Amino acid sequence: MSFILQKLINFIRHILTGKDNSTYDIARVSSLLVLLVGLSLETYMVIKTGQFDIESYFQAGAIFLTGSGLGVFIKHTTEPNS
Repeated sequence: MSFILQKLINFIRHILTGKDNSTYDIARVSSLLVLLVGLSLETYMVIKTGQFDIESYFQAGAIFLTGSGLGVFIKHTTEPNS
């Protein structure tokens, strides 16, 4: 496996796991899935209609970031230390 690909895999694992870097955090994984689905749907709508509503896009982004951050914050007390 190439060096860059290995670094990318490690980066994604660090983003999706808790403090111990081995236990996947459901709040982080679900946030990633919601982000990917949201970006995919927005891309589809721009291609289909040719229009992009930046105000609603950033409102949805703010709601998403608030919910994700709150989910990770609430869950951080239940994570194993090592």
